[in-house]
Amino acid sequence: MTFYYQPSDMQTQILSQGLPTPIDIKFMGLSKPEVLYDIARKVERRLMTVPGAVDIHIQQRMDQPTIRIDVDRDKAAKMASDTRAISNFFQDDIARNVLMEASSSMMVAPNFWLDPKSGHTYFLVVQTPLDKLRSMEELANLRIAGSGAAQTQYLGNVAEFSRARAPSEITRTNAMLTFDVMANIDGVPLGTVVSAAQKIIDEMSADLPKGVTIEMAGLGRTMDVAFVELGQGLLVAVLLVYLIMVINFQSWSDPFIIIMALPGAFCGVVTMMLLTGTTFSVPSLMGTIMTVGVAMANSILVVSFAKGELLRGQTAIQAALSAGRARLRPVIMTAIAMVCGMIPMSLGLNEGGSQNAPLGRAVIGGMLFASIATLILVPVIFSLLRRNWRPAPRQEGDELLAP
Repeated sequence: MTFYYQPSDMQTQILSQGLPTPIDIKFMGLSKPEVLYDIARKVERRLMTVPGAVDIHIQQRMDQPTIRIDVDRDKAAKMASDTRAISNFFQDDIARNVLMEASSSMMVAPNFWLDPKSGHTYFLVVQTPLDKLRSMEELANLRIAGSGAAQTQYLGNVAEFSRARAPSEITRTNAMLTFDVMANIDGVPLGTVVSAAQKIIDEMSADLPKGVTIEMAGLGRTMDVAFVELGQGLLVAVLLVYLIMVINFQSWSDPFIIIMALPGAFCGVVTMMLLTGTTFSVPSLMGTIMTVGVAMANSILVVSFAKGELLRGQTAIQAALSAGRARLRPVIMTAIAMVCGMIPMSLGLNEGGSQNAPLGRAVIGGMLFASIATLILVPVIFSLLRRNWRPAPRQEGDELLAP
């Protein structure tokens, strides 16, 4: 006998798409149930060796204790009045009577009673007391009635009973028999257990019988999909911002100088994750996207100011130095405000704060390094790419307009 208590974590259940555990490895195929169950058992044993994986179990048990009822067709036929009644008796009547007596009439024949005074509807349920169904002998004493039968009969008069073991439930996915190996996580990041489980799946896939497939479901699959989508979204966002800046600056090189602050932001995020021992997750990627937006905005201000200094006749180096000095205070103040605002979140001290702590840590690390890159790396690259720049000769009457 085994016990499993599902954690009452609503957020995890939602992200797991209703599954009881964050780790769910599905085995699907058209093979016999015993074949799929044996494969699931092998994966279950290997998953038990993964640090942090707990509550490992197979959702569908093959050894559920059951009572098998074998109906004697000759004896049962005598309880029906005609041929059609005999067919109905085999298909419905015995099953309906057993369910009604052992469970309740609500399962097979729900009845209602309307209270004429209050107008409320109540269920009328017929059920054999559970204390009278403690053995197979008492089960054999259940009275059943066939279609058109003149009187009721004991179930033991038309059926034989035996103890057996059968699947606790039968699950199908796209008409294929399915077994689920489920696991919880404890004390380690989700990505660590998912990576170990995926490695087991890859090793097992080479020796699977024909027609049997294995796939990851649950929160692990949700995390992988979110990683891919957020990564693609980040790349698309950087590309779109670059193209918009090309249109705005009427130049391909100026936007290139601006996005040079992004490597610093990424380095800061990675460094902070390593220093704090935090794994990359969906919140950390969201923090990276936030850092990218602020870093791009600061870099645009620096490059725009430097271009204005070039138009005023300064050299590239002088313009870069002027831009760095002029934007030093705004960039530093922005970084300090972001870092101070994210410190409480990064500590993760409140209830459930550990889930959002990676976001705050990613923003802090990204802002620290992005600010340095904006004030040092961006002006240096600007001065290198604009070192041969010469202002166009001004016509008489032209006015100097700063961008």
